Amino acid sequence: MKYFTIKEIALIAVLASVTSAVEISIGSFMHAFGLHGKSIVLTTTAMIIYFTAFSIIKKRGTVITIGFITAFIKLVYGWEMSKLSPALAIFGESIVTEIILCFLPINAITGAITGASLKMFNLVFPFISFWILGGKTAGKNLAKLFDSIQKIFPSLSFPMIVTAGILWTIILGGILGYIAFEISKQVIKLHGRIQKEKSKKEEQKAE
Repeated sequence: MKYFTIKEIALIAVLASVTSAVEISIGSFMHAFGLHGKSIVLTTTAMIIYFTAFSIIKKRGTVITIGFITAFIKLVYGWEMSKLSPALAIFGESIVTEIILCFLPINAITGAITGASLKMFNLVFPFISFWILGGKTAGKNLAKLFDSIQKIFPSLSFPMIVTAGILWTIILGGILGYIAFEISKQVIKLHGRIQKEKSKKEEQKAE
């Protein structure tokens, strides 16, 4: 017996395609031109799609499946020189979201919690990927990053900078998660209307 129905598989495929298109097109464009806010755009888009998919299908594994497909497409068709780290980040985001949605009901608070969690994940993941994928150069890259931060804010101690950065990341993530949830609600309403119209047309044809 199949876990997902044919309609659910089709919906997952469509949403994964949308997420992949955003990741590869907009993400690569912003990366190529050095535009700021790439993480904000991509993470918010992913949350909208994850919330929408989980609300409609209502089955565990939905978000991880979309994340896995998106990560695979990113790995195969992405434009960055190093595609493994971004692909792992995408899949990691889907795992974090799946865990949260499996234990909490989908509402504005859960949206904010998810957003804050994903932004924290995005903050920590580069350091982890540096150590795993960067090898011996990871320590040098982190040292350069710390030095650059201290040059920008010479009057602040490093612990204060880290604390401020974490608080800002959590607040920003919470706001993005709330926005993603509200947009997702409108998408779900639109999906419901389309399904009702389809059912009405099918009933009319049957008569």
